[in-house]
Amino acid sequence: MNLSKVNEKQLTSSPSSFDLFKQSYVYFNEYYLTNAVVDNGRIEPNYENLISKKEVYFRTKSEVIKDINDEDIVAFPDLTEEYLRDKN
Repeated sequence: MNLSKVNEKQLTSSPSSFDLFKQSYVYFNEYYLTNAVVDNGRIEPNYENLISKKEVYFRTKSEVIKDINDEDIVAFPDLTEEYLRDKN
């Protein structure tokens, strides 16, 4: 099974959650996935259900769109539709 999280990041001058995640990943070389639970109105991670991950691939849009057959091209539906329209 292959799961993917796609986030097209807009450049800003202030650090975002993505920037903080990337810095933490570079430092710790791992991250955890889990579900969240609502406890007394607060969202809390479910620490009993952590999944440790050691790999993440950071790619730019320009890297992905070089190859229309790239599996991550689906993150850019406007480009995919344009390509398919031009082929027909």
